[in-house]
Amino acid sequence: MTNTQNETGSAPVEFLGFGIPMIFIILIGSHLLISGYLSNVALDAANEGAQALAYDDGSTQAARDRVQKVLSWLAPSSKFEMDSTSNSQGGISVAQVNVRVSNPFSLWSGQLISESASVIDESN
Repeated sequence: MTNTQNETGSAPVEFLGFGIPMIFIILIGSHLLISGYLSNVALDAANEGAQALAYDDGSTQAARDRVQKVLSWLAPSSKFEMDSTSNSQGGISVAQVNVRVSNPFSLWSGQLISESASVIDESN
């Protein structure tokens, strides 16, 4: 015969000691995974924008349209900012696009995820 009088009230204590920290670990882990995904999406969008800037007509609008198209496929609920530059490095013309994507979740909603990509500009 087991003594169950000593175990009375142990379920709430177990939940407080184990359940609540596990909930926070799962929430923080999922936010980190989503932030990593958005970083990869921003990098893909920056690569596509830099290629559009270098290979198409070389306009900023073509690059912005391409970045918006990639982000609408992969992260439709996130807002983005984009800037582009064309400069010369060692006598070679380079097109660079910087993309900043906002995280749509509440934990890191104020932080922008920023990625940039450079491509040799062959439109000149």
